[in-house]
Amino acid sequence: MFSTNETIEDLQFKGLKIILSADLPRFTTDSVLLSDFCKAKSNDFVADLGSGTGIISLLVHGRYGCSVVGFEINSELSELMQRSIILNGLEDKILVENMDFCEAYKQFNGAFDVCVCNPPYFNSKSHIVSQNVHRSQARTQGDVTILDIARAATRILKSSGTLYMSYPVDRLVDAFYALRSNKLEPKSVQFVRANQSSSPYLALIKAKKDGGVGMNVLDDFVIYDESGIPTEMLNKAYHK
Repeated sequence: MFSTNETIEDLQFKGLKIILSADLPRFTTDSVLLSDFCKAKSNDFVADLGSGTGIISLLVHGRYGCSVVGFEINSELSELMQRSIILNGLEDKILVENMDFCEAYKQFNGAFDVCVCNPPYFNSKSHIVSQNVHRSQARTQGDVTILDIARAATRILKSSGTLYMSYPVDRLVDAFYALRSNKLEPKSVQFVRANQSSSPYLALIKAKKDGGVGMNVLDDFVIYDESGIPTEMLNKAYHK
């Protein structure tokens, strides 16, 4: 079932495990922070756009017991996620669809209560692209824009459904424009910084479809203290 370049990582949360490959992208701290930021109910139907290894799908289900569908265009990543689903015995709760999430509305139009997306951050024209094509696809936008993500989310969300996503702080205006242009009203934002003396690098955003105007700015999420020790906030996100 496993190749020599694969490992099983214990997520140290409700017995969940994930299969990772040295040849494919691994999950990042940002994915864990987003899954902690995301809120759902046990009877919610949740979409994970660009699910990758399935880390967000696994953690969101683990926290809330909800049903999740991961959309992943990379066939090797979707196959890896499927094997993690089987490893955890969650075939009846988590589904992975090997498809472009921009096309998800054709099968799941208005179907979801919650949508979560940890999109690629880098513009491939302005950053060095990895020699590994799979890592490159995970790190660069390619042909998918923030407008594509917002359009895909609003199509598959019910009215009053909620989108949780992350996006670089220096491009936050792009995200807000894309969301509002697609009937997704930003309702809260939390900035993430490495430590108290560093500038925020990431924004965690909650937006509601057909929501009214009004947004809260939450306290910053600080990852490390000035000594480089993980903060209580980070330990909580990792269930430590």
